[in-house]
Amino acid sequence: MTITLGKRFFKIFIPIVSSLALLVAAVFVCNAYLFQREQDGVCYKWVSGGYSVYDYVGEGGDVVIPETVGKRAVVAIEDYAFENEVHVTGITVPASVTRIGFGAFDDCTGLTSLTLPFVGDTATEPEQTHIGYLFGGLEKLDNECVMPRSLTKVSVTGESALGASAFANCRYLTEVTLSDATPTVGGSAFENCVALTTVTLGENVTAIGENAFACCVALSAIQIPNGVTRLEGSVFKGCTALVDVILPENLLSIGHSTFMDCAQLQNITIPASVTSIDTFAFRNCTRLRSVTIPAKVARIGSFAFDGCRYLRNATFEGNAEWRLSGSDSPFYPPNGREGATYLRETYATETWRRTTQ
Repeated sequence: MTITLGKRFFKIFIPIVSSLALLVAAVFVCNAYLFQREQDGVCYKWVSGGYSVYDYVGEGGDVVIPETVGKRAVVAIEDYAFENEVHVTGITVPASVTRIGFGAFDDCTGLTSLTLPFVGDTATEPEQTHIGYLFGGLEKLDNECVMPRSLTKVSVTGESALGASAFANCRYLTEVTLSDATPTVGGSAFENCVALTTVTLGENVTAIGENAFACCVALSAIQIPNGVTRLEGSVFKGCTALVDVILPENLLSIGHSTFMDCAQLQNITIPASVTSIDTFAFRNCTRLRSVTIPAKVARIGSFAFDGCRYLRNATFEGNAEWRLSGSDSPFYPPNGREGATYLRETYATETWRRTTQ
């Protein structure tokens, strides 16, 4: 009887143990597949909220990271994920990604184009707002030395603001496109991007910071979105190739030194909404030939048109009475050639204030 029960026990127990072992193995394999996997050469691991890219084992070319892998969102790219991938020529990061690690694209010396949902380390409340961070640069000034010379085109597709010095000193960058959802462009965002020829600003940009395009010496044309009501100081200072500028129809003020040293600027239409033209605004725009001062302009800062030696025609709309700073004597500036002389020479060093409308 004992021997019979023992045989029955083993006949029942052994299949159960085997089944449990197979189940454990299956769970282990499934978990391994869930927590770490590879697709199209991109290696992913499970993190809080979805998958994170941690390595690349593909052959190069254009890499497009999907928004989801196995129905789970791709939410991050780890530090140095694409380090030394010299055969990668393009990388597209999806909108689902909210964090990109330090040096994620370090030494990708063959990279020619990059599409990002934001510039910096995170989509919200970033500590690092410069693109050099993604290439191993700790400081904003590092953009120039860490950015690959091959990278010429960048598109930003997300809703985050473009931070201060985002692309500053990226000397080989030629083309940047911002999405319509980009709300603001930070100060010095493109300063000293000396090869930049094309910038597309999203329709919903409402603010552009100081020095945003200063010394972009290859930029010849730009259109400012209608949501921008102020041009801050030195936005286009030193853009020596700038010829065509379309200003927004709701613009209220042109800040100090906005177009200073824009030597190729020949014609510009100041919108009727403008109320203030600040100090040095058009200083040394040596090829500027004609200007119309709208009727709503109540202040023209000192030296605003100083050095505009080819300015030959000025029209003052509104038949207004003006006074110079420190003077109680009103005057009505003439139009035409004499009016241009008033702006660029006779009263160039004084601030003009409109006293009547």
